[in-house]
Order: sequence, then C-alpha cells, then structure tokens
Amino acid sequence: MNSITILLMSLLIAASHACEINYNSSVTTTRITQMWKEKPVTTIFGENDEKQPLIVFMHGSTGQIEMYEDVLNLWVTNGFVVSFPYVKSPEKDKSPLTTNTNGEYILRAIEYVNVQANSNTSSPLYSRVDTSNIVIAGHSMGATCAIKAGERSETDDR
Repeated sequence: MNSITILLMSLLIAASHACEINYNSSVTTTRITQMWKEKPVTTIFGENDEKQPLIVFMHGSTGQIEMYEDVLNLWVTNGFVVSFPYVKSPEKDKSPLTTNTNGEYILRAIEYVNVQANSNTSSPLYSRVDTSNIVIAGHSMGATCAIKAGERSETDDR
C-alpha cells in the first residue's frame, strides 16, 4: 500500500463550526453509495478532470454522514475525493452497539476506491483519484480506526 497520512480529528465538528468554512461554490459535487464486500461505502467527489487525493473519513459511534456534511463538502469542494465507510449500514451505524476499532472499514474503503479508480472503467471514480495520496481520518471511534488502519497499512496489500 502507498504511504498513508494519518489525520486524527477528535474535535472535528467543534473545529469546523469554530472557523469560517469556505466552499468552492463553482465545484459541482456527486455522492454515490455502493456496496463493497457486503458493506456500503459513500464516496463524494467533485467534477474535476484532474486526479484528486483521497480522504477516507470514519464516523464516531452512532455517527451519521449528515453530522459531518459541512466538513466533507469543504474537503470535496477544495480538491479531494472523500470516502465514508459504514460498519453495517447508514441506519444500523446509528446504534451505540455498532462499533469497530481495528481500522477494517477504512481499509475496505481504500480498497474500494483503488478498484473503482484504477480498474473499473465504468465507475464514475475511474481515473479521478490519486490513490498514491491518501489521508485517513476519523472522529472519536473513527479516530481509533484511523490509527489502527495506519498501523495495519504497513502489512496490508489493499
């Protein structure tokens, strides 16, 4: 696996509301959710002809994508592709009993984007993602996942 930058964001929501958010309003964004290895992954990207770096963001316990939309859209409108994996599903991940701390779903999201961007010519992600530049991030439980995914990436071929 290519080198991965670990970005921990335990106070992501508070920080995003504490600063001015500057969206690039000229960027049209697209959101797709697809199943990968029996689990959904949501990917958000802008309409751009150049390959863009990837941010994989894992939510905190009971987290919902709507909680993070401001910062996810900020990243997308400023030149990143964002992938948001789920442990079970958007609905089931709302449960406090749905947890994961070993980084598996971040690594699955990276694998998903790698396949879509580099091999699947019918994918809207094909040739859009610079899979050699990946940031992994998370909030709370997701931050623990980011740490573990970073550790596991040293020996994981995804």
